[in-house]
Amino acid sequence: EIEADPLGAFGGISAFLPPTSTSPHFPLLSELVTGGKIHSWQRIPSQSSDNLFISFPNEYVNFQELSRTLSTLAVLEFQGWVACDIPSSLSSSDQSFSLSCPGLHTIEFISAQDQHNSIHEFYHADVYREGIPILINGSNLPNFLLSRVRGRGSLSFSCSIRPVSESCRSNSLCSPLFDLGYTEPKLLPDIVFNHSSL
Repeated sequence: EIEADPLGAFGGISAFLPPTSTSPHFPLLSELVTGGKIHSWQRIPSQSSDNLFISFPNEYVNFQELSRTLSTLAVLEFQGWVACDIPSSLSSSDQSFSLSCPGLHTIEFISAQDQHNSIHEFYHADVYREGIPILINGSNLPNFLLSRVRGRGSLSFSCSIRPVSESCRSNSLCSPLFDLGYTEPKLLPDIVFNHSSL
């Protein structure tokens, strides 16, 4: 559904993590899924070059039948969540990693402190596919990566975490890497916090 997030009534996406588990909140009601209920997470197999592709119709959603019945293509619009577990072996490493997610707008990092408390941080991804990754220290890797996705009929994106060597970090010829945190924006709107940016 393209409206508000239906998971908000259950405490948001955090109540459905980790994605490998079965949340007690399942099944969820859905206007799009055949049978009207979502029973679990669906694993998305990666294609070549870490590319992930979500396409309908599939065994769960029959967009052809929906568009025929409702006589509109607006039903092809959808939203959802994609989630990824980060292996604990990476989180305990002193190695630095580059995170690259072309096609995604925003990435949410969730670091679980205990069963009831977690830290949520939001970062810009690479929705325009400029190929600029984010540099992350292994000790700062989150437990989960999340992103809300929206599409019309299909959606394509990729996300990868790769080790970064010390020689590459100090080499100006390497692809530019940004530390997590504030980075200077390339473009600003005319008004920012009630002040002109011109």
